Amino acid sequence: LNPADIERIDVLKDPAETSMFGVRGANGVILITTKRPR
Repeated sequence: LNPADIERIDVLKDPAETSMFGVRGANGVILITTKRPR
């Protein structure tokens, strides 16, 4: 993953935010959003 391609990084810790990831997201989730190709 090229750091120049990263648009934003979100850290989710709230159970309401991580519930869509099930058991795998129980301890938190890191979402990495990449830039759209131009």
